[in-house]
Amino acid sequence: MHDLGPMRPPLRANWEEPWPPERIQGGHAELLPTEPHLPEEAVLAADQYAAQAQPLPAPTPGTPSSTAGEHKAGHLALTTVEQAIAAYVQEMCATGRAPKTLRWHQTSLGALRRFLWRQFHLTDIGSLTRSCLQAWISDLPLVLSARTGATRTVGTVAAYARSARAFCNWLVRQGYVSETLFPKDAVPQAQQGLPHPVEPEAFVRLLRACQLAGSPGGLNAGMTARNRAILWLLRDTGLQVSELCRLRLADVDRAGGTVTVRGKRGHLRTLPLSAEGQRAVCTYLDQARLTPAWEPAVPEARDRLLLTERRHPLTKNSLTLLFRRLSRRAGFTRTPICPSMPSASCRQEGSWQPYRSSLGSLISSR
Repeated sequence: MHDLGPMRPPLRANWEEPWPPERIQGGHAELLPTEPHLPEEAVLAADQYAAQAQPLPAPTPGTPSSTAGEHKAGHLALTTVEQAIAAYVQEMCATGRAPKTLRWHQTSLGALRRFLWRQFHLTDIGSLTRSCLQAWISDLPLVLSARTGATRTVGTVAAYARSARAFCNWLVRQGYVSETLFPKDAVPQAQQGLPHPVEPEAFVRLLRACQLAGSPGGLNAGMTARNRAILWLLRDTGLQVSELCRLRLADVDRAGGTVTVRGKRGHLRTLPLSAEGQRAVCTYLDQARLTPAWEPAVPEARDRLLLTERRHPLTKNSLTLLFRRLSRRAGFTRTPICPSMPSASCRQEGSWQPYRSSLGSLISSR
């Protein structure tokens, strides 16, 4: 013991190494990106997990391991921020969390760990304070991203903050801290921007771009009808891309001219179609989707409304590629039109009146 020098914290260079880009799954490590964009859905799922987490079971009284000292030692066995993060991710892995969720938390909490050491030389959970977390959240939009080299958006900062909040809730439930250290109302609220409206003339050009060469009743004729139905569904309802891809045959009320949309939480809403939109959807059903030539190729496509050329369910990626092709054919090469279209209620109905006749002729054409 006489030969031991004074104990010092690890070198700063060691602490500034990025959080190990590994995913713990089945005992194998897999390389992961160091700072991906954090989608909000997955961090919300982690919040739900942290809210449902239960404290570690206490030893049964009367047993040799039930002394207060041993029980406290079990909670304080993980004393560093790094060890606590690793235990948090490991527990989520053991409970079946998605690999992408583990990757998101490794990224966001790794950024938190590095900030705590860089700014405060803080390594122990017992030294973590609410003001430290508030300083980290305030610093996030100012520091350039290591992956992109640009400043983080409000949505990305909010996703990082939600990950830290879930981790703080987990610390409380596991007994490492007495109360949550996450600052109240510290998650920034991202402003939801509306998509730019598509002008009537541009919409007509997109409809014309849907026309493919081919005989009536052939494959190209069916794809033409499908693409026009997609345009009208987006134009009339303002559906999100994910909602459009999830539409099923039973969601279309041909007699009432409405479409029922299922939200992520099971919330249902019924949206009306215009006369032209109703006609476009019915044309697609009669000339393509409900014909033997459009028999689904996979079981999960049997009740889907919109199918790909290979008779698989329509996906976000295939819809994005479709709009790129339509934009190119319509001449929108510099600024392609994206699938997000505001609903008809977001526009002045009068501006569409001069195009009613041309729209109707486009839909009825084969």
